Amino acid sequence: MRNKIKWVVASLMAAALMFIYRPDRTELQLNQLDLPDCAQQTVFTTNVTFFIQESVSSPELEAFLRQSIDYGNQVLTNSCIPLRRQVASFQTVNLDLTGTEDIHQVHSRLKAATRDSVLRELQISLNDYYVVVLPSDHGEFATGTSGVAAFGINDSYVMLSESASKEVLEHELGHLAWAQHKDTVPFPSLQGNLKLVINRNLHHKIKRYARGYKCANAGTIMSYEDKILPIYSSPEIFYRGHACGDEETADNRRVLIEYAQEQLSQLKKGI
Repeated sequence: MRNKIKWVVASLMAAALMFIYRPDRTELQLNQLDLPDCAQQTVFTTNVTFFIQESVSSPELEAFLRQSIDYGNQVLTNSCIPLRRQVASFQTVNLDLTGTEDIHQVHSRLKAATRDSVLRELQISLNDYYVVVLPSDHGEFATGTSGVAAFGINDSYVMLSESASKEVLEHELGHLAWAQHKDTVPFPSLQGNLKLVINRNLHHKIKRYARGYKCANAGTIMSYEDKILPIYSSPEIFYRGHACGDEETADNRRVLIEYAQEQLSQLKKGI
């Protein structure tokens, strides 16, 4: 009898735990986003040049990349960030790839395939980015990632898979402004890990509040959640009644605003 009672109690406890921790599979409900009121600010506009490996170049891919730019602008608008993206051009290139190159070797191939002055001008420009679009079977994407940013080394260069989802481009461009992923739990480790791989003279750019966030069952643009909201993390944005950030630990919106303001200030100074 006693064993039976124990079994019943254990079963009830297991059922209770399953109820409490059951996954929230609710589909995205964008009408449940509560966005902040946007103050009038000068907008910093960035130009994006796409270098597309010739084997994957097509009008359909160019149309999709435009959609990705539009999606990024929606994320920025929703988040009240005074920054906008626009397509500068699409250029087809032959990078003579083997499929085993890392992000730096791909960049070397890009330099060889274009005039040095082209990349140099893009790199020194404060409001220009360039994106290399590669076949989805390239080795850099073997781990399941579909985009890579070279922040900390080159603050204007992104590598993208031809099959990347529309959210990936803005995610990688966010990295170039020093926005970061959602931190590890329960013990945050991202700050320390970044400092191990980023040059010491750039450590001041690694902000503790530069983190993605999960609110309800969805993540902000810099997170890796299955469901992605078209916003940067911010304690001023809510989804289904849950805050989508934290002032101290997850405010990528602030990171992007500070980045836009800094770039505009440098442009005015003629730097």
